[in-house]
Amino acid sequence: MLTATKDLMLPATVTGSWPRPRWYDGGLWGRALDTALLDVKYREQFLDAHSTAIADQERADLEVLPDGDCHLDEDLAGRS
Repeated sequence: MLTATKDLMLPATVTGSWPRPRWYDGGLWGRALDTALLDVKYREQFLDAHSTAIADQERADLEVLPDGDCHLDEDLAGRS
């Protein structure tokens, strides 16, 4: 039995994906992420969406801050 965290509440993280903001309309269109990030419009939307997700979690005082799967789009993971 672990006693280091016994009776200690750890507000750690969220589970699942964040909804994509409507303004984040860029997609990978079959490109690798590092290639897509060379596109200035896509990179700005990508970074803004991630910053928004992280800022929301910081305000909620969570301990582990995931990106909310904002990097996923129909070209990368939406087909599953």
